[in-house]
This record gives sequence, C-alpha cells and structure tokens, in this order.
Amino acid sequence: MSSFIRASKYRHVYVEPPKVDQTYKGFRLATVTGEQQYIKANTTFFAVALQGGGGPFAVVKHKDVGEYKAGTPLVAGHKSAVLDLDFNPFHEHVIASASEDSTIKIWGIPADGLTETLTEPLVDLHGHGRKVTLLRFHPTANNVLASVSADMAVKVGDRVEINHRTGTVAATRSRRWPENSTPSSRRSHGDNIASLARGAYM
Repeated sequence: MSSFIRASKYRHVYVEPPKVDQTYKGFRLATVTGEQQYIKANTTFFAVALQGGGGPFAVVKHKDVGEYKAGTPLVAGHKSAVLDLDFNPFHEHVIASASEDSTIKIWGIPADGLTETLTEPLVDLHGHGRKVTLLRFHPTANNVLASVSADMAVKVGDRVEINHRTGTVAATRSRRWPENSTPSSRRSHGDNIASLARGAYM
C-alpha cells in the first residue's frame, strides 16, 4: 500500500453565497413532474412554470432580482398545467409552451418584459391527442419546432414563421400541427419519450 496521498486541487476552493438582494424568490412553482426542464432561459429572460389556473408561467428579466410578488404579470393562456417551455433561439422575445391540455402555444414577450398578464397567444397549435410533454425549437434551423406527446407521437414542423424585422409571429399554411399521416410526424414509440435532442431533427 502506498503512503503517497494526492493533495486535492480543490480543497481551498469555496464559494460565497449570493446576497439576498441578488436572488430571486417568492415563486409558487408548479408541482408537475416529468422529463421536462423546469426552467428555461435566454440572454434576456428566464421562464418557470407556476401553480394556478390557466397553466401560468413567469417570464422574468434577469436584472429583475428580488421578490416575485403576487399579482405580477405572467403568461396564463392554457386550460391546464404547463409541462415544458422553450425560447426561440433566433428571436429571444418568443417562447413556446406545452401543456397538459394537449396544445402548444407561441407567445410574444414585449422587449421591456411583461406589463400585463398575457392570455392570448400569437399562435395556438393543435394536433396532439394527449398532453404535450416536451418541446424544442431547432437550435440551428429557424422556425422549426418539435414536440412530444403522451400519445407516443413526435411532431416536427416548420409551421411557425417569425419576421425578425417586424417581430411578428404567424402560423404558416395551417394552425394545425402536422397530422400523423404526414412525413413530419412519427408514431413509432411504444413508450413515453423522455428527451429530444438535435439528432432527432436531422
């Protein structure tokens, strides 16, 4: 047995806890569990699902530290709990939400953040038969959104068109997500789908 003991490079590493005035608190977080990520962020905002009717979620600017007070504007347009969120990587003021009510909604967040509660989405996508558990915008292809549902289907579509000059969002062709018979929908899984990755879009 060797008597040599390797000294840890990390034994003197420490972290200072953040000051109270530099933290976020007061969120009544949703208690829904699943495979989703519970918080999403981009360079300006972060979003997190909350408890309450209408599947509410908060979209908060990074600089707005401190207490999240009751009555603060939020996004609440679903009929049931929000299960997943994703910001569009090409337009930081656009966020998609997936819900237990089997819909996907695309929301436009004002540049200065929410000043009133949003209840009307820019685009309302239907097509899944059961709750939508995961969704992701494609990281390198603009306007491509993939979703996964408890109906064992993965749907990939380019039905969301964003005009970066005007900041407008619209559903192209149809407001319905691709049906199961189209090439962009796959129903080959016999069990719940736990994640979406870039390779799935290729």
